Amino acid sequence: MRFPRVVALCVLVLLVGRAQSFGGGAGELAGRVLDADSGEPVQGAQILVLPWQRAGSSARDGGFSIRALSPGEGRAAVQCPSCLPAAPISFLIKEGETTTIELRVRRQLLVEKVVVEAPGLPLAKNAVPGGLDRGEIAGLPGTLGDPLRAMIAVPGVATVNDYKAEIRLGAGEPEDTLFRLDGIVVENPYHFRWARGSTAALNPEAFDQLSARTAALGADVGNTVSGLIELSPTERGAEGLVAGMSAGSLSTSAFTGGPAGEGGSWLAAGRYSNLAIYRSLYGVRRVNVPDFGDLSLRTRRPISGRLDLVAGVLALGSGLSTSDPKEGRSNHLSAGSALGYTGLDVDIDGRKRLSARIAWQGTHQSAKSSEGDDLTSQQNTLQFRLDLADEQEGRLHWKTGLEAIRSEGTIMGVIQTLESLQSVRARSLRTGAYASIAMESIPRLTLDAGVRADRDSRFGAAPVQPRLRASWQATESFRVWGAASRYAQFPRYDQEFLAQGQPLKLSTADELAAGVEFKPSWNIEGEATAYVRRFNDIAAEIVNRSPDLPEAMGRFQRGTTRGVELALLRQRGRLRARLAATFLRATETRDGVESRRNWDQPYRFDLSAAYVLSEHWELRSRFEAASGLPFSPLEPAGGGVRIFGPLNSSRLPATARLDVRAAWQRKLWSARASFYFEIDNALDRRNIRSQELLWDPRKSQYFVHEESAMPLIPGLGLELLWGS
Repeated sequence: MRFPRVVALCVLVLLVGRAQSFGGGAGELAGRVLDADSGEPVQGAQILVLPWQRAGSSARDGGFSIRALSPGEGRAAVQCPSCLPAAPISFLIKEGETTTIELRVRRQLLVEKVVVEAPGLPLAKNAVPGGLDRGEIAGLPGTLGDPLRAMIAVPGVATVNDYKAEIRLGAGEPEDTLFRLDGIVVENPYHFRWARGSTAALNPEAFDQLSARTAALGADVGNTVSGLIELSPTERGAEGLVAGMSAGSLSTSAFTGGPAGEGGSWLAAGRYSNLAIYRSLYGVRRVNVPDFGDLSLRTRRPISGRLDLVAGVLALGSGLSTSDPKEGRSNHLSAGSALGYTGLDVDIDGRKRLSARIAWQGTHQSAKSSEGDDLTSQQNTLQFRLDLADEQEGRLHWKTGLEAIRSEGTIMGVIQTLESLQSVRARSLRTGAYASIAMESIPRLTLDAGVRADRDSRFGAAPVQPRLRASWQATESFRVWGAASRYAQFPRYDQEFLAQGQPLKLSTADELAAGVEFKPSWNIEGEATAYVRRFNDIAAEIVNRSPDLPEAMGRFQRGTTRGVELALLRQRGRLRARLAATFLRATETRDGVESRRNWDQPYRFDLSAAYVLSEHWELRSRFEAASGLPFSPLEPAGGGVRIFGPLNSSRLPATARLDVRAAWQRKLWSARASFYFEIDNALDRRNIRSQELLWDPRKSQYFVHEESAMPLIPGLGLELLWGS
């Protein structure tokens, strides 16, 4: 009990001390946004002020006002849908005074008269190649309203199959993927994670952007050899009250938000689904209690000009019971999780920023089936994190921080692929510290150097992890970079459980990476990354009968992943499109025998597009194509006997699917409304998710049984948005 008390005392001292030190007066920024050519006011422009991370919008007369800014130097950037990019304006905020500025923007020479925005579905105004904004996530067909399924439109990101939302980065295991929200690690944000079908417990309305980092990770990222999914919470409530709802054939969701103090915001979002899709997944005639729900709450509230309070809650609950009396099959699944966190962001002197977070998360899951599953698990985690960063405009930037995570978990039972498993009951305390510095030694060349150290009470200290990166801005539209990094990851509880009592070790990875970022003049931007990652002591499945089932795991002494990722993005005009391409080769070695890794996937393509037909109509489409995943085949040994062939020596057939959506949008009851109809897997292609050799005793012969992924599924829905 000492650890929680010490953390609570440290946080209390920190918060009280900072609140007393920086609770002084603040200033205000006011001004107007004008057309640089005509001098006319520009309404609806978005103004972002740094380093305070505050935003505002211009009124009909072009005027705006942003209050509660701590004294110091800053910059104001302005954006609007029909404006050309403009350079930020510098200004100085003085205590108790109002600073006035004038922002001038130029309109595009060819401005489309119609810009269609479905409720909550903007057309990717702030899209980036390595991430998806809220509009792209909600508007992509074929995602079933799941933001993590949408993330496979980003290179380097993939799900297991159409039914399972667990995402993997590069060729890493799903357990290797790290999720982070407001600086807090989110453990397993999924409904029905142990089942053959799962979905993310994340409401897309609660986030402005989800981004993936698969290579050249900064020193602030620890305990992963795969990569990070960064969840950026939305703050659109700062502009005024906003509310929305959507009702579709698979799920229903609603959200509302508004201002919290001067420049702050709050948002609440909930979602519920009846999981009708599980009839197809489990092939049963009766589905009882097929539901899941999740809730997201988040607020940022300024306490003074230099002090912001941040708090949030993520909660999920799910249950599923399926039965087929004719075939004697049944499945009973349930899960629940709750995450709560709070903290402070402190602006020390207009340049340095201090962030403190404390969080608790508890999860429990159970799974029982007629096929042999009888599993229960629970885990409680307490986190503390402290970051201090220098955000000034000069040539030197630095960041440092520390974190502590105390975990306690239990997993027991059996699963259908393993008859006997040793229960895991463990308690651990993991601590980590990092420091990084960025230098512009010569014009256009930036050097980033960092170092990280981690220690776990059960597995000891990880090797020191250096992180080096150099980037050169060749032109305004072309940048190249190179990086060398070392990562470390402690075994997860799930991996220890599936290792059947065999000891696992700390995993490490050494990486060399290089990339280019470019923005040609024809409204296309993109990035390409190539990397080589060499592993030591990685945890992976030693049997892989089916890619979507948890199976026995063990330690592999070495492993190698070579990857190339390409992203192209066009986000202007009536036609907006995104292309993601990933090429991977991944191997692992155990006791001198080399084999493919589970997620060795030579190629994967994802092409999505949105086309504005008219003021009210919009079409969206998405095409995916990928090579099949490896698996361990069962081979005939005569008389109905089957034996396992070499690990991952076979590969499933290649997959492809096309999803389409048509949306009709207009004003309805003072709300922006969107009616949509979509078809997932519109070509009704049969994609294979598993193959197994079986024995037919009546015919005395072997045959191959195949299980398909998602069939053609039509869907429709209504979405409404009120307010900003």
